[in-house]
Amino acid sequence: MSKGGCVGKCCCCTCFSKDSILTVKENDKIIKKYIPEIKIDDHVLTLINGEKKFIKVNFYQAYDEEFNFYEFQCEANNKIKTIKVTDYHIMIVYDKDIKEVKYKIAKDIKVGDYFNTIDGLFQVKEIKTYNMKYKYALGVDEGSVIVNDILVSCFNFDDYNKDLSIEQLFQKYHINIL
Repeated sequence: MSKGGCVGKCCCCTCFSKDSILTVKENDKIIKKYIPEIKIDDHVLTLINGEKKFIKVNFYQAYDEEFNFYEFQCEANNKIKTIKVTDYHIMIVYDKDIKEVKYKIAKDIKVGDYFNTIDGLFQVKEIKTYNMKYKYALGVDEGSVIVNDILVSCFNFDDYNKDLSIEQLFQKYHINIL
């Protein structure tokens, strides 16, 4: 993998903007941290089989370059949640009944797709694109984290090849499908 590739025991990577917020458990306290404040061995919130759990960060890297980002604004019950990820970040997408889970490259997400959040399903209502400096890669073994209260995968393929399906990419990089 190029920029943002996995190293060491990390099995997955994510690439977020510097304004991304994670929920962290520190000394039995639960706090919010911006991603530039995260460090290896922090414990960040995720959902595993529908349960909130704190998992250990085993990879962290900041990149000081220009990157393409997609911003997704999601809405449900008059609440709005927003997240920015790099264009080849793999997102977890649901149908409105949570019967089908799909993985899509961020740049392939459409208005009307659904993301799971700590407050239930939120529908993508607006998508913007940006060129921004800095991205932050975060790796965990479990395959997902909650960022800005949205459950996201920990996969980012900067060398995405449209000839390969997401399943083939996962196989190529030895990543288990969630």
